[in-house]
Amino acid sequence: MTLPPYAELHCRSNFSFLTGASHPEELVQRAQALGYAALAITDECSLAGVVRAHGEAKRCGLHLVIGSEVRLTLPAAPPQVGAPHARLVLLAQTRRGYGNLSQWITVARRRAEKGHYLAHPGDLEGKVPNAPFLAGLPDCLALLLPDRGAPFEALFAHAMWLKTWFGERAALAIELLHRAGDDDLADQVQRVAGLAGLPIVAAGDVLMHRRSRKPLQDVLTATRHALPVAQCGWRLEPNAEAHLRPRARLATLYEPAWLEHTLVLAGQCRFSLDELRYEYPQEIVPEGQTPASHLRALTEAGLLRRYLPSKYPQGVPPKVRAQVEHELALIAQLKYEPYFLTVADIVHWARAQGILCQGRGSAANSAVCYALHVTEVDPARMSVLFERFISAERNEPPDIDVDFEHQRREEVIQYIYAKYGRERAALTAVVICWRTRSALRDAGRALGMDLAQIDALAKEHYWFDGSEGAAQRVRDAGLDPEDLRVRQWLETAA
Repeated sequence: MTLPPYAELHCRSNFSFLTGASHPEELVQRAQALGYAALAITDECSLAGVVRAHGEAKRCGLHLVIGSEVRLTLPAAPPQVGAPHARLVLLAQTRRGYGNLSQWITVARRRAEKGHYLAHPGDLEGKVPNAPFLAGLPDCLALLLPDRGAPFEALFAHAMWLKTWFGERAALAIELLHRAGDDDLADQVQRVAGLAGLPIVAAGDVLMHRRSRKPLQDVLTATRHALPVAQCGWRLEPNAEAHLRPRARLATLYEPAWLEHTLVLAGQCRFSLDELRYEYPQEIVPEGQTPASHLRALTEAGLLRRYLPSKYPQGVPPKVRAQVEHELALIAQLKYEPYFLTVADIVHWARAQGILCQGRGSAANSAVCYALHVTEVDPARMSVLFERFISAERNEPPDIDVDFEHQRREEVIQYIYAKYGRERAALTAVVICWRTRSALRDAGRALGMDLAQIDALAKEHYWFDGSEGAAQRVRDAGLDPEDLRVRQWLETAA
């Protein structure tokens, strides 16, 4: 049979924490191997997984669509939990759409405690203070994900609401995963689509790149619910169908028009992370000056303070002057002046408040940073290698690390918020990975292993690298390395 072209538009990676069971790179590689036309990474209320997916998609030539899955809830007064509303997949069509989706994720995350989010239907109706532009989430597609077993009236109401706010950018997703009620779901979706005037698009609710990841996905689910797998019951996925399936399989499940519409929607999403550029604040440059002229003025003033005429009657040492001119020329070529000005502004403010701070790392190779009082390494007393800090070949901004004294760091953070506004300033997050000990403990608990044995094995985790002594370590913990449950435990932890 002729394999139908297909684009998967609903896929969560392991950046949907304790839900997705595959790395973004694995999902991209598998989609490319299956001949998919495109793949959307749609982690729940997050865009964290798309960076790694983007790099892999560029390497293998797959069209990557960037989006997010969001569950809407109705507003409720704390500590009440709002009633569930629609479940959506949002896909960025353009740079503007990506920005709007990012803004909405920020709004939803800031409403809730860490690790959770609260997204309300009113957000997409223009009811967010300072962000009325989120109404209808311009330049984003919206797919409505029907809840299995939900009343027809609820699905129809959600479909009409979605069409009201998204118009031709809305569609109904149908996800057939060989589960009870698939026929009823298909019938309901078709009826609602006909009444609401919405197109139907096939999707897979993907959680893993291959079905062989199902045991790991079960362990992640059990860990999320703090239960052993054996006690999770209906919390577990009923089968292993939530993987990237061959197109031949998809052709037996979905109508040709539903598969074809995946290509239509993927084709409307042309945004790429390659379009993003650093956009620096404009208010750091005084009126009547340019970033280049202002950086030059600050550098010259700083050089006079660094090399006082009383100590340097001949002026700035020729070696330093030559280095400064070389650096300013390269900074101008790469248009990085606003970056230096932004960092200098923060450092100058901190020093004016008596807050101890110190630039470090590769920035110490910069005479301009020394002149701006960002670093303290005098280029007159040592040889600096500016290209370790900035290189035209790397084509990326330099990394100026500045340490602020711990006790007063919060003052600096609040200064940045006050100067640039909370809609333009943010803290970055660091995504961590499981360490060996934690992986052994979590996998062991999920698989129902004895707690004493888990402790014994996890405490002596340094052998966990496939070395020859591994089997003996397992025996020392009172376990049989050939036992099926023990092998599964170790494989899952790995």
